[in-house]
Amino acid sequence: MENEELTNLVDSLIHNTSYIVKNTTADFVWDGVCFIGLLSLVLSALTVYSIWKEFNNDRIDRECQKLLFHDIIRHLYRNKICTLAMRAKYCKEPSLRKYPSDEHYLKLKLLPSDIHTEQFYKDAKKFDCLHEIDLLLRNYNTEIEVALNHMVNSTVPEEAKMRDFDTLDFKTGYLTHRILGVMKEIWPNEDHRKKAMNIISESHSKNLETQNNQTLWGWEFEDTLKSLRENEIKNDFYFLKIFNEDEIEQQQLQEMLKLDTIIECGKNQKKEEKIYIIKWEDANA
Repeated sequence: MENEELTNLVDSLIHNTSYIVKNTTADFVWDGVCFIGLLSLVLSALTVYSIWKEFNNDRIDRECQKLLFHDIIRHLYRNKICTLAMRAKYCKEPSLRKYPSDEHYLKLKLLPSDIHTEQFYKDAKKFDCLHEIDLLLRNYNTEIEVALNHMVNSTVPEEAKMRDFDTLDFKTGYLTHRILGVMKEIWPNEDHRKKAMNIISESHSKNLETQNNQTLWGWEFEDTLKSLRENEIKNDFYFLKIFNEDEIEQQQLQEMLKLDTIIECGKNQKKEEKIYIIKWEDANA
């Protein structure tokens, strides 16, 4: 399609110029100076066309990057839910030798390839911001792997495992905050905080719609989850940095987190545990 557009543009220029030539002087085309002028006109048009195409491609690429950011924000909110649910199910009966199944950790991982720094190589400031987000996502993935390795190792002390849970929980809000900062740098005239709330609300609504059988929810973990979230207003970046200006909005987010984590602690429509806990016998028993 692009080649066809370019061909049509050139044909149109030649046709219009030939029309002018035909209706002025018979020897116009063969005049050296005028021929150079004609050639310059065509080249100028091609340059404008090339710039126009580059501008539109750049605009499309940036819109794609924005959509990828939106999906990361959704993924991070879901990661927070899963992290809290894993911790609640792990901590409810600490006497048991158990751990959340590996896949729950591995599903937390993000794709650093979703950050397309190459689209912003002409803008050093934006490029550096994106590059930093890329590194933060890679570090987060490393922390997920470390937490999993600690969790499946019975010799690692509980203190280290609780520290891992704290880190993974904290990083969801922190990374969301950093991503919103980069989005503000690239698209300064948009309300990205409001968009983030809409993304979270949509995720919550979809969860309620697909998991509408409340008898399958993990209500037995409600008190444990409440204890784990006791100081989130003071420590969690979702409340401390992102949604810190509207008390009603904070209350709505707290309620969404409460219900989403209770759902995650329960069972799916097939009555299978959404967060599966692997148990093993104590070797010294």
